[in-house]
Amino acid sequence: MKRKFLITLFVSCAIVVSCTTTDYVGKTYSKTDRVEIFFNTDEIKREYEVMGQIKAEAPEAVRFEDMEKKLVEDAMARGADAVLIGELKTVEVGSVSSASGNTYGDPHYYLDKNMKLRKKGGSSHYSQISMTTIVKDHVIDAKLLKYKE
Repeated sequence: MKRKFLITLFVSCAIVVSCTTTDYVGKTYSKTDRVEIFFNTDEIKREYEVMGQIKAEAPEAVRFEDMEKKLVEDAMARGADAVLIGELKTVEVGSVSSASGNTYGDPHYYLDKNMKLRKKGGSSHYSQISMTTIVKDHVIDAKLLKYKE
């Protein structure tokens, strides 16, 4: 049982880590092989143009660091020289609910000689538990930068 749980957990984590999606609006240039990361415009020492806006989103279980790697890959593919990280946030995207229950002390039913349904035994009890989980995603908003020659 414990082994099955651990395998399921491992597979789930592997799937979740690969679930970072990006949306991009802007210009595209020839692919680059290196991208710098900035968190403040004061850190940027070269002249640049903002070539576009990019947003990365992933389930809350994915670390911001892993999302940053996806941003860097996408930035290089679009020809960016740098990524200016803007806001990092966690947002609610929905909820998941589940419920389960058990019946205890089931009475027994039978048909008598007149074919009427009869109950033999005690009464039954039903207990139920329900759970709702809020589903959240991490979001990174950033700008892709192209250095001026």
